[in-house]
Amino acid sequence: MNLCCLTLIFQKDVEEEIIDFMLEHSKQGFHTSSIEGHGHDAELATLKEKVRGRAGKTRMDIVMEEHEANTLLADIKDALPGIHLAFWTSPVNTFGRLP
Repeated sequence: MNLCCLTLIFQKDVEEEIIDFMLEHSKQGFHTSSIEGHGHDAELATLKEKVRGRAGKTRMDIVMEEHEANTLLADIKDALPGIHLAFWTSPVNTFGRLP
């Protein structure tokens, strides 16, 4: 079993759409957090973001098997065309819950 953490970064305005998709299509639970994107390629959507020079984003982390992450990414691409997101996977050595 090769576990990984799939991380997705996306615009706040598509957060509900992606969360709804994940609740319908993923067996795993996930976490979301608010973050800010910086850099020359940051998509500054609102006037506030343009003034501040950073974009509000949502980060989603999902621990799953590596092959499931690849399938999920393909499903997102098919089901949500035009949604721009950044993603990466990181190996997970152990995963569990403490009582």
